[in-house]
Amino acid sequence: MTYRLAGYRFLILVLLSGFAVLAVALLVVALDSADRGLQVFSLAWVAGVVWTAYWGLTRYACEIGISGSSNLRWCSVTRCHELPTSAIRGVSTPWRLVGAGLRRIDVDGGSSPILIASPGLVEVIAMIERSRPDLVLRASSYDRLAARFGRRTLQWRRL
Repeated sequence: MTYRLAGYRFLILVLLSGFAVLAVALLVVALDSADRGLQVFSLAWVAGVVWTAYWGLTRYACEIGISGSSNLRWCSVTRCHELPTSAIRGVSTPWRLVGAGLRRIDVDGGSSPILIASPGLVEVIAMIERSRPDLVLRASSYDRLAARFGRRTLQWRRL
């Protein structure tokens, strides 16, 4: 059973393309300017684009599933990971208040997939819980709110 965050790949590539075009334009203007504030802002913008590209392309899961009955398989835009379901420790919110809207599947011995809280996330958590009946995973109240009131642009769909 596999779920995919429909629309995520297209959305992140369009956003990053726009941010990159703005970064190049800011750098061109900053190199011709003597204004230190503009140069610092341009470098900060480029750093922000690189940071967003790293997280958006490599860390956020856009596809997640249980392959067979014992492996958690998740894919970002650029790569895929596979771990035994026995490595799953739980589901949490990363970075406390800053991570509102995100859920992290905590695992031992690998990188933890980060999921965007949007409609369908409760079903993804339930799928993981079915593969590990000994582990109690709870969908938070925020997950249920995202499922009910979340925008339909991005939603977890079963494949």
